[in-house]
Amino acid sequence: MKVLYIVNSTVMGGATISFFNMVLGLMKFGVSPVVIGPGEKEGDGRELFFDTLEKNGIKYYESEVPLQIWPMVCSYRSFLGFPVLLVKFLFNNFLTRRRINRIVSKENPDLIHTNVGALQVGFEVSERLNIPHIWHIREYQDEDFKWKIFPSKKRLISKFKRSSSVVAITKDLLRHFELSENSVATCIYNGILSRKDLSYMPHKKSYFLCASRIDESKGHKDVIIAFSSFVKRHPDYELVILGFGSDKLMTSLKQLARDLGCSENIRWEGYKENVTDYMKEATALLVGSYSEGFGRMTAEACMLGCIPIGRNTAGTKEIIQTVGGFCFETNEDLADCMDKVASMDEKTYANVALPIQRKAIDLFSIEANVDQIYDAYRNVLDSKRTV
Repeated sequence: MKVLYIVNSTVMGGATISFFNMVLGLMKFGVSPVVIGPGEKEGDGRELFFDTLEKNGIKYYESEVPLQIWPMVCSYRSFLGFPVLLVKFLFNNFLTRRRINRIVSKENPDLIHTNVGALQVGFEVSERLNIPHIWHIREYQDEDFKWKIFPSKKRLISKFKRSSSVVAITKDLLRHFELSENSVATCIYNGILSRKDLSYMPHKKSYFLCASRIDESKGHKDVIIAFSSFVKRHPDYELVILGFGSDKLMTSLKQLARDLGCSENIRWEGYKENVTDYMKEATALLVGSYSEGFGRMTAEACMLGCIPIGRNTAGTKEIIQTVGGFCFETNEDLADCMDKVASMDEKTYANVALPIQRKAIDLFSIEANVDQIYDAYRNVLDSKRTV
């Protein structure tokens, strides 16, 4: 079975890591992958993206794949230049469709799998060439990234419903796009870790972990504010922050920590490939994201026996309500949750963390994800044969 995948980024963030976990698992079922995506090869873990392709012999076509969102208007200058931006956007879309159409015609895949919901070109090409299409929805688009969907959310939903199959990484994403009762749509949680790689470390170190892209949408400001309150009562604790972000935001957050008097207790570790090592030893994972499509780090913490403390919204809320952990509404709630977890002795902590881990293994293992995605492929191809 040859599957052509369309991705929009080579940054090794949550969506890309989940993508590779899925594809490498599917290759064991005999799936032959071909990938189309951008050519950026440096920074933010991009080197690892291309190393993974080469190591596993995966064919890759470099192509700009623009997100289907209206050009952003965030200043008077961008407002005046909007007509030019729109024409450029439409022209790039036209070129992308032509380029991907040629690649698809050359490769002749059995189906096309679009890795994120904000890419529409894969569906458009598949519809034109009568090739089955799987659409993977990993983001809200409007609620999380504040994007304005092109040409409209209504039109996008119409396309979702015409796709051969739609896979959403949470049930709430199905609800968001009016697909909860749709026969082509299903929820398949991301595959986070393999069952064979799981362990539990009972001796936790005195630090909380915050691991994500450093972005306004991830709520780092609230995490630092809550930690500044907590650390006054627990001066031996640290906040470890992993991830990359803009220099402007990093400078602002570091200044906030200095102003609140907790900068000496915060370690900025940058991008790390060994996040699991930090997570196994952390007292808890702090998730401040305002509207997480899934919450890869939340699920990973659950699987590694690290109690998650997350904002009571979107994918984070769904994961914690499903397997366990603590949700917060306000910064005061977050500080209280940190107090609660930090006060647990080793036995009490294990009584909370181990049941969470067992449930998470059943839902978020790579094996479970791959099995369900492969079943979706077979169902789509079997349906095509019976038509």
